[in-house]
Amino acid sequence: MNKEQLKKYLGIFLKIVLPCFIVFSFLLFPINDLSGIISQKISQATQNQLSLEFSKIHLNFLPKPALELEKVSLSTPQFSTIKMASLQIAPSILGLITLKPGVTLYGEDVFGGNLDFSLRSGGSNGKSGTKQVVQASAQNIALDEVLTFLNLGIKGSGNLQLNLDSNLDPAGTDTEAEVKLDSRDINLPENNIPTQIGAVTLPPAKISILQLEGNLKKNKFKISRGSIGKDGDTIIGSIEGTIDMRVAAGPQGPQIVPTGYDLILRLRLKNNFLDAFALKPVIENYRTSQTGSESVFNLSLSASSMRSPPTITKIQ
Repeated sequence: MNKEQLKKYLGIFLKIVLPCFIVFSFLLFPINDLSGIISQKISQATQNQLSLEFSKIHLNFLPKPALELEKVSLSTPQFSTIKMASLQIAPSILGLITLKPGVTLYGEDVFGGNLDFSLRSGGSNGKSGTKQVVQASAQNIALDEVLTFLNLGIKGSGNLQLNLDSNLDPAGTDTEAEVKLDSRDINLPENNIPTQIGAVTLPPAKISILQLEGNLKKNKFKISRGSIGKDGDTIIGSIEGTIDMRVAAGPQGPQIVPTGYDLILRLRLKNNFLDAFALKPVIENYRTSQTGSESVFNLSLSASSMRSPPTITKIQ
């Protein structure tokens, strides 16, 4: 066998035989037997902070190679269990192109909707190592399921859309992010909201649309757009300003913690909503004007800590 024939047969082996062998090995391998091992390893890697259970695991090759888990449950000590119909895990295509390893996740029927998530290595900040590029989008998320998951003690219904594009610094000093939130058809029944002065009853409210856009840079989240409601809703208005954020490194990755804030609120509240509000005697002192059916509040709120009472000033 001469060199040209050897090169030809080696090419056939690498291009046809070896890929077919790998594919059939995966197809024949009893991959479902790994479910217990996978759950155990995830629990160990997160120091029992995350528990993963699923009914079935298999490989997909079209439209892209991915590992798919069915009937998935994710549990943490802090929150309620997340359930989804399926979870697909695949290598990041962009990460492969740029030679920066990454992973993409696609969850189906998460909080009633779908969730896309990707994580890959980003650029280096020269101090604390490599940043992590995190992108996420959520479509048709049910507000009531999110509120139940967060254990906020607040009831409500609505539809949420969320987009996140971020560059996380592991040291927490140079994280950047852009966030877009769009929520429709929000209906809040009467709720008892826990506050520093005790539970406060919030009357029922209807908000047709809530939109929020902002960006995080140099530990400040700037709200570039914040609109609340439309004509006929219980609450109509806008919000703008900044929220100070502290990004700290943790055992499960960077954690973003809000600290102080400096906000401007311009609100129109239905008078029947205000009349049923337990704090009406307090907040009506900040009323800017009043019509037959609405009260107008133009306020500046600021505080150096989320636990401190805000400084409230009427503005025009």
